[in-house]
Amino acid sequence: MLGFEGPAQPSPVLGDALNAGYRYLEAKCLGCDTHQTVALDIVRRPKITPIHELERYMRCAQCSVRGSR
Repeated sequence: MLGFEGPAQPSPVLGDALNAGYRYLEAKCLGCDTHQTVALDIVRRPKITPIHELERYMRCAQCSVRGSR
């Protein structure tokens, strides 16, 4: 997640984003550059995880399967 040519930090934690009414995150797969909308309430990370730390986990289903072989 880059903003203004640098990392998007500081960012809110997942729980704060949900409490503020943010329900979705626009994400780009790091493997193939496809874009998806991710529902924040199904992200399987602790609610104290900063949003910018989710970047390393953003992979589409096809790239996730490809990378696990």
